[in-house]
Amino acid sequence: MMNSIGIQKHLLFPQHVWAIVEQPAQEQFRLKYEPALELFTQTSQISLPYARHFKGIYGWIAGLGAPPNRHADIYVLTDEEFGAGDCIEASVCGMYRRADGDHKIIAVDETIAKTLCKMDLFHLPTALLSNVKGLYPQSGRHDRWCNADETLVYLEAFEG
Repeated sequence: MMNSIGIQKHLLFPQHVWAIVEQPAQEQFRLKYEPALELFTQTSQISLPYARHFKGIYGWIAGLGAPPNRHADIYVLTDEEFGAGDCIEASVCGMYRRADGDHKIIAVDETIAKTLCKMDLFHLPTALLSNVKGLYPQSGRHDRWCNADETLVYLEAFEG
């Protein structure tokens, strides 16, 4: 964990990324990042990861833009507790590709990464995969889950 100000892409990008925590796991209400003040403010909206019982954090990938500008959203599976603005290392394993273009990268923290035989969304243990897929249980016609290889190609081409 480190301070998020001035963090660039991870040296091992795109397989590894720095994730800036926008929505801590225990936060019931959605937080909004205000870049001019470099702080997060609570909104009145219920947080999607909280409402869907996601076991991790939501945020954006350092070095690929930041809200409210174009950026890469990320969900990171983790058992650790982090606060808004924390920066954590994560290993990319997949993506939820949305028809509206607001794709969501899926990653695991380094503790979980060490337990996996292959770094891929579809090789996660059943309970973790179910937890991730619970974020978007009713996919649209053109929405889909993507494996690690497709996600890495997407990230390499991403322009924040």
